[in-house]
Amino acid sequence: MAGKIRLTVACGDYDIVRALKDGTVTADGIELGNAGGSEEGI
Repeated sequence: MAGKIRLTVACGDYDIVRALKDGTVTADGIELGNAGGSEEGI
């Protein structure tokens, strides 16, 4: 299998995405990065 795809995500601090942002849940084949910043800047 090839290396992981690097994906940067910009989203607000919502319950539905919190586990992805803090690393509790991972996605196979994806290296997830957080764009950071405030919700206003997205």
